[in-house]
Amino acid sequence: MTGGSFVAVDDDHYYVHTRLKGTRAFKLADGVKTAFMPNEPVLHNGKIYSAETIDDVPMIRVYGSDQKVVWEIEADGRGDLVLAGDQPLAAGEDAITPNKIPSDQQPAEIVRSIPVEHSNQRLIVADRKLIAVSENGVMMAFGRQSPAHGTVEDVTEEIVVADVDH
Repeated sequence: MTGGSFVAVDDDHYYVHTRLKGTRAFKLADGVKTAFMPNEPVLHNGKIYSAETIDDVPMIRVYGSDQKVVWEIEADGRGDLVLAGDQPLAAGEDAITPNKIPSDQQPAEIVRSIPVEHSNQRLIVADRKLIAVSENGVMMAFGRQSPAHGTVEDVTEEIVVADVDH
């Protein structure tokens, strides 16, 4: 195996960080390395969500358990990729893009683009809030509180920006 602190497991494979940003799949049964290398993988319901660059175009690709592409959308997730419910959220160089998964009636689509001033490297979703952390330590939280219930109704309004000094 190659180094890193990330490990994810599905029914057939485990995924570990490579020396560069990205992961490699290994067969769970015998530990044999495969050629499958999804980036920022999110494993959910037998699918593997991956933030990739294809011919210099950032893409979110979703693979089935057979590691074949099920669907894809042009969206920048090179910073991070998370799944909030059934909504993939991608962090790119200058925006965070919530995406809608495809249905029988329509293809996958970018729901909105949330512009950011800093390249984001990590996304966290909790309590209906979206928290983004940039590579230089700037933290941003997005959401809107409902005065009656204290819950977030929409993740398009930036509510906190904190610059963390190292």
